[in-house]
Amino acid sequence: MGKRKSKRKPVKKLKAELDKQFNCLFCNHEKSIECKIDHQNKVGHLSCKVCDVSWQCPITYLDEAVDVYSAWIDACENVNKDRGSSRRARGDEEEEQEEGYESRPRPAATYDDEEDDDDY
Repeated sequence: MGKRKSKRKPVKKLKAELDKQFNCLFCNHEKSIECKIDHQNKVGHLSCKVCDVSWQCPITYLDEAVDVYSAWIDACENVNKDRGSSRRARGDEEEEQEEGYESRPRPAATYDDEEDDDDY
């Protein structure tokens, strides 16, 4: 006679929790950005503990802290892109050179071929 097989209880899958602390884009500190979500007012708040940068955006009931952080990154990239294009349109060459933009290439270093031939 065979044994009765015992029924196994179903294993509950653990839901992976997403981070609520992130790296700051302005001061580059790790885990200094803290995201809070206010579902009643439908607003996501983001603030840095070190440099006191704060930002908020509208959210939906599906959004998490990661979504607020990624929206902040996108907003920062859009501001930087808009600032760069408006400077080039106005022709502010001095500001562009300070930021690393160069209007003309640097001259190449010159070498004297006669000195190199004497070594061999």
